[in-house]
Amino acid sequence: MKKHIESRDKEMMEYIRSSQKQKQQQQHLLETAAAQEKGRENKKGFFARLFGS
Repeated sequence: MKKHIESRDKEMMEYIRSSQKQKQQQQHLLETAAAQEKGRENKKGFFARLFGS
């Protein structure tokens, strides 16, 4: 019984770590995409930014 509980706890911790790692990777990708978009926005000319194209 004790081994079963320890095994279950170990599996849950592995799942939690995996889930957190995936969330961190998604957050990193979103931040990277936002930074790239901001960089593109900054490279636009004055009139392109002014008129939103």
